[in-house]
Amino acid sequence: MLSPATPNRGSGTITLAALGGTPAQTRIEVSITGAPPNTAVGWAVFGGPCGSPAPIVANQGQFPAISVSSSGDGRARVDISLSLDPKASYHANVYSTDRVNDMNDVIMCAVVSPE
Repeated sequence: MLSPATPNRGSGTITLAALGGTPAQTRIEVSITGAPPNTAVGWAVFGGPCGSPAPIVANQGQFPAISVSSSGDGRARVDISLSLDPKASYHANVYSTDRVNDMNDVIMCAVVSPE
């Protein structure tokens, strides 16, 4: 579950599913509400828990911006070349802009684990 990052507000869901293959593929589906209306927001998956300075798990370009509707809702689904360690800790951030680089722009965060 994506939860609001204080003081920003918003919520949503994110799922990661291993698809197998060589190289390994992972399907990531993100659904958000309460984002800035009529914008495109960035998002990505990182190592470690929410708020940690851990690195992004894949190239930033592999996480397409989420188009947000006038009601603040948006979704993205992507299959990327990625193999995640099921014993490791990961988190996903959603940003208030299409850039994935400023912790001050995080509007949602969720601890995630591969299925």
